Amino acid sequence: MTKIISREEYDSKRNNKCAWKDDCPYYNINTELNTVVFESNYWKMFIALSNYTWDEYHLLAFPKNHKVFHKELSDDEILDLKNIHNFCDEYFENKEYFSMTRESMSNRSIEHYHIHFVEWIMKAATIVEMLNKQK
Repeated sequence: MTKIISREEYDSKRNNKCAWKDDCPYYNINTELNTVVFESNYWKMFIALSNYTWDEYHLLAFPKNHKVFHKELSDDEILDLKNIHNFCDEYFENKEYFSMTRESMSNRSIEHYHIHFVEWIMKAATIVEMLNKQK
């Protein structure tokens, strides 16, 4: 059985600080606690607990090599993103989904570059609500 800790538990363990490279949780994902749903030579994706109102869980993809921003990805890592999107089409059964990432360090919980994939249709009011929670 997969155990996913709550956002409050996660925040308390990291003392509400950003996880930097030395304590990055993406390097040694505990597969007993997290379900890895996709893995390639360059990326790994698992089911993650959502901190927002859209859904309880979503998918989180990250490059296997530590990168902080999208512009640091290699050509091979960027090309492999197509495989991630193909997987998401299948995983979400061709329903509406969106992906998002943050290209700054402001309010990030993890330094390691990562992309959120969520089954849902984003609406302007929800985007404003989500951004307001980050203050």
